[in-house]
Amino acid sequence: MISILLFLATADSINFYADPVVYRSTLEIRDTIAQTSRVEDIFYVEFNCGIPYYELSFETSDTLILTKASIAFLLRNLERPDSIVDTLYRQYTIPSFSQAAQQQLLFLTQFGLHVPEGSYAYDITVLSGDKTGRVADKLVIRKENYRMSDILIAQNIVYDTIDTYLRKGALRVVPHPSH
Repeated sequence: MISILLFLATADSINFYADPVVYRSTLEIRDTIAQTSRVEDIFYVEFNCGIPYYELSFETSDTLILTKASIAFLLRNLERPDSIVDTLYRQYTIPSFSQAAQQQLLFLTQFGLHVPEGSYAYDITVLSGDKTGRVADKLVIRKENYRMSDILIAQNIVYDTIDTYLRKGALRVVPHPSH
């Protein structure tokens, strides 16, 4: 444990963007045995992370320039003893450093989950080589604050013909996480 803390204290920092977007929906819960039903609001919190290519540690393998990153996510309910922990492992490639710079390449990662209303603390940590970065904040979700869903700023919206993870209905919505 001490060695991990020392590593994190001495590692280069990764600066990245992480914007939560909250969507409100109504859920009808039916009990077919008791013949009852009730309606509850549930919220979908989507985290859009944008990591600039130059923040990551790259290595070359044959003709590829690649980086491996792990993205650890913690969402803690501040009102109840509930937490969600997950880690995503990603491998990103770039054609060349000059082309990545010219295109201002940004790697996007998106993940989300359904939660009831409440107060939450989130912590997102990105590790790549000897670099680490962290974004932590609080998020309060109350029905009265979300009479409608958040507005997602997108950098690109096209028909999704290959069923990507950025799909919303029939569209691929590429978020703009630094808004």
